[in-house]
Amino acid sequence: MPRSKIITNTKKVFLSAVLCFFICTSATYALGRDSIIQVIQTSMPSIVGIRADNAKLTKSPKPVAVKDPKTGRIAIARGVRASTYSREGSGVIVDKSGLISTNAHTISGADRIIVTLHNKKEYEVKSASVVPGEDVAFLYINPSSDLTPIVFSNSDEIKIGDKAYTVGSSEFLEGTISAGRVTGLGRNKQLKNKTMAPVAIIQTSFNVYKGDSGGPLLDYQGKLLGLIVAGKTKTSHASFAIPSNKIKLYYDNLIKDKSK
Repeated sequence: MPRSKIITNTKKVFLSAVLCFFICTSATYALGRDSIIQVIQTSMPSIVGIRADNAKLTKSPKPVAVKDPKTGRIAIARGVRASTYSREGSGVIVDKSGLISTNAHTISGADRIIVTLHNKKEYEVKSASVVPGEDVAFLYINPSSDLTPIVFSNSDEIKIGDKAYTVGSSEFLEGTISAGRVTGLGRNKQLKNKTMAPVAIIQTSFNVYKGDSGGPLLDYQGKLLGLIVAGKTKTSHASFAIPSNKIKLYYDNLIKDKSK
């Protein structure tokens, strides 16, 4: 075979190999990305929206002079006005009977709490309990059928650099799946062997917006790694989450106390 023909054939084989590499790599990446989205979507029925309403009466700051048209008398009325606010957040279902975990600051001072499920059904919270010293609360609703509880991951096994995912609940990212990474792990400083100490707080690369508080931090299997609690206001792409092992411990203790 002539030398030029051998070189031409060699080039064709090389180009085919390069083309196959890029096509196969892209296909694998797309498959991996799609499979992650599908896995995270299976956890969505366990994620809820939370609205905490508060209404209270306050005195008007200034007295108002009122004239009675019949008698001509003038009376000083100290008006009372209603001041209301509504605080929004997220939560995760931890028990099929209707037990939900969220941030304590989301429901603090609320007169009425409404939980919106993934299917858009709304339920008023029947009772709520707050974990002392932690920004964690548990809400109980009375659903018409069993709910889908989130599956817990072992938060003590995560490492800095691990991928993590969340589902947005804010007006900007409602229902949007976002990918990020674990950028920091806080551990109990009082323990001598800090590397073996349980994870106390998780720092991630997510931005947190109004309404995202209490939302889930998920691993690649769609399991709960933590509960998003706050974002660093002066730093972009930085937020914190309470680790899942803590949430699980508080949930177990709550169940034990109720069974006594």
